[in-house]
Amino acid sequence: MLFKSEMNMKPLHELKGHKAPVVTLDYSAKNFIGEHVLASGSEDNTCRLWDLRSSKAVKGINNLNDPVTSVKFAKKADSPLLYLSSGTK
Repeated sequence: MLFKSEMNMKPLHELKGHKAPVVTLDYSAKNFIGEHVLASGSEDNTCRLWDLRSSKAVKGINNLNDPVTSVKFAKKADSPLLYLSSGTK
């Protein structure tokens, strides 16, 4: 995954970890993992939680039966929930 600055379009961070295209993202400024966390879901049947300060994956959900189609953090910062959907049904 690659993030670019809107001002100069130069790469800022490259987040490596998925083995197939990422199809869904959600950002949380503060949640149960920490601050500035990005959730990513991929066609590789995994979900990753990224610390954007270090550009590293801090948690992963692996070996799902189907590609991840949606990720969403709970709206309350103190909630330990990440909503995840996978598959086509």
